[in-house]
Amino acid sequence: MNIFIIDDEVPIRQWIGYALGKMGYANQVCLFPSGDAVLEALKKSRPDLVFLDIKMPGISGIEILQKLKEQIPSCYVVMLTSYEDFNYIRKALIYGANEYILKTEIDEIVINEILERYQNSRKKSEGYVFKTYLDIENKISRLLKEKTVNESIVLKTLGIKSGPDDPYAIFTIEMSSELKFTGSVEKVQDYLRSRSSYSFIFRNGDGYVCILVDLGSQKLASKYNETINNYKTFFADAWLGKVGRSMPHYDFSELMNAIEESKRDLSVYFYGETMKEEPNTPMDSLKDVLHLKYCDAVHHIGSSNKKGVYLCITELLDFIRETRFPDVMYVKKIFNQLLKMMIEKTLKKIDTTGIEREIFSCNTFSNLEKIVMCELEIYAENRKKGYSYLVSEILDYIEHYFTKLNTLGDIASQCGVSVEHMCRVFKSETGMTCNTYVNMLRLKKAEELLTDTNLKISEIAELVGYGNISYFSRVFKDKYGMNPFSYRNEISKK
Repeated sequence: MNIFIIDDEVPIRQWIGYALGKMGYANQVCLFPSGDAVLEALKKSRPDLVFLDIKMPGISGIEILQKLKEQIPSCYVVMLTSYEDFNYIRKALIYGANEYILKTEIDEIVINEILERYQNSRKKSEGYVFKTYLDIENKISRLLKEKTVNESIVLKTLGIKSGPDDPYAIFTIEMSSELKFTGSVEKVQDYLRSRSSYSFIFRNGDGYVCILVDLGSQKLASKYNETINNYKTFFADAWLGKVGRSMPHYDFSELMNAIEESKRDLSVYFYGETMKEEPNTPMDSLKDVLHLKYCDAVHHIGSSNKKGVYLCITELLDFIRETRFPDVMYVKKIFNQLLKMMIEKTLKKIDTTGIEREIFSCNTFSNLEKIVMCELEIYAENRKKGYSYLVSEILDYIEHYFTKLNTLGDIASQCGVSVEHMCRVFKSETGMTCNTYVNMLRLKKAEELLTDTNLKISEIAELVGYGNISYFSRVFKDKYGMNPFSYRNEISKK
């Protein structure tokens, strides 16, 4: 919520700001000494609540009120006056002021009451339609399952009396975390209330959050794109994620098309290139083909036909890459199911939550493909016939650089995978952790140096990668039953 305090009297201005700060609004308050100053600020910021002096030098409070209500009709304005002049007060109410208060009566209790009335008016604001996912999500979900929708059905579902006078747009955000979603809804609601005559937030059941926003009336068509991009930037900041947007639409019968447009725009981030043109194949047809290939893979996993599984999954990857399949969450879901089935088929008891986190946290198709191919290699070899390409790469890297490694992140970065994925795959194939293997090589090298050289213990510890001699002595003793000094003495006796 943005709060403007506009008053030429410094004590009044600062006291109201101080009181609001005590109530938790310190970072949301802007103070202005004159009408001229606030007119400049309105070019960059839109207030939700305004405390406005009715009489000021220069541009009067009444003039500011008129401009505020023209630009931001939903703005709640409290007029401040030093005396009960009915003519001024009547004029302020005519121009849309929500209430007035004598400056001599302002205290923390009065300001708190104003805030309560502002909150109540915002909820009951006539002509403003705002419903959260709690109100309409089930209705929207049922609506989205229909192949075609007409405007009357959409109007009934959304609770709107008539079709849009101005265009609307759909924004789509990929949202795998419920906490992340609910934590930002209120912030988004507050932002939309002062900018849009109606808006709806809903999850469509496929891991996406959709926002339908009225774009208002613009004199130039180019302004609609500017408005859409401003919303897109805000939503990306609010939910710290990628946002897809539709083009402006003028008829609610186009709702399904608008949602698909926004999903397709979101997929641009995933596939890494701007889509130059819309695909010729309808979305439903693409999904049907994808589902058939998925079913083939499931059949081959069930019958333990590893060659069939390999061919089906590589074909799936090729198809998705070539068509740039726009429903990214659907792609992640099918691969999550396939990989879990593959892992559970070869290892009966294993926790697959790790692979699920990796799949759904993939930001690009290339990362997803790398994880899928790695698991596919492991599955094809049944985790017994040697090592997969990834683990071979990890082993080679550790063997060459074990004396210089600082963190497991160094290895994962070199191999192009996450630390979690690397550790899970390495242990599943070798039976040991990456750290265990690093320590094994370091201790083996330390044993050779203790036997074949006269280097100091501290020098050997540093050469094999242990910066702390005490830690080196402890792990060496755990392995060989004695500390490095005793081990060298025993060797020299033989």
